[in-house]
Amino acid sequence: EQPKHKIRFSAAAGADAGVREFRLVTPQGLSTVGQLLVVRDPVVVETAKNNTAEEATPLKLPAAVCGAVEANEDVDYFKFTVEAGKALVFYVRSARCEDKIHDLQSHVDPIIALKNSAGVVLAANDNYFFGDPLLSYTFKTAGDYYLEVRDVRYQGNVYWQYCVEINDRPLVTTVMPAVVEAGKKTTVELVGVNLPAGARGEIEVSADAQAGPLWLAPKFGKETLNPTPVIVSRTPVTAA
Repeated sequence: EQPKHKIRFSAAAGADAGVREFRLVTPQGLSTVGQLLVVRDPVVVETAKNNTAEEATPLKLPAAVCGAVEANEDVDYFKFTVEAGKALVFYVRSARCEDKIHDLQSHVDPIIALKNSAGVVLAANDNYFFGDPLLSYTFKTAGDYYLEVRDVRYQGNVYWQYCVEINDRPLVTTVMPAVVEAGKKTTVELVGVNLPAGARGEIEVSADAQAGPLWLAPKFGKETLNPTPVIVSRTPVTAA
């Protein structure tokens, strides 16, 4: 059995949300890449037995739901209450993180579904960001609802970890133009979910930013949204 170690991390209150990569330095050399996800909402870890709707892990939203598809045929349920007209975003990070794990031979393929109290599937999503789902849904009726998380093949592995961020904030998936100039503030069109049509925001890049791909959080009014991939240029940018 491989040795296990406990490591403590802390994130500054103003840290941007998103994935951070790290390595451990040992007498034998550097470790492979590890990944830590920084979220903006309280973290809720799945309870030990939540494989049925009757044993669902209770949620108070917004929340970042963390769990694992740890065994074959494992299905995790989470229960929450919403008011009529509430629009929520369900954003999964799981498969993309596993792509950087060198010795994990099989990878999770998560799928999520929303169900009402009668068990009827209202919406489901699979493979939005590569293998990871993204779902936006407006609840017409107030009441109790369930989020179901599983592997699409009903397979499992103790290392198949996931995080589902559930909130009512806009989520940006990309911006146009995708290239921004270092040292300037650029107005961009915001593309994503829970956004009004034609939404525009601003991305400001420091003058000493390195040219190339970078994750930056656009401003939308007074709100700072989630980091999104852009390309930083050190030469003037002309948008068509």
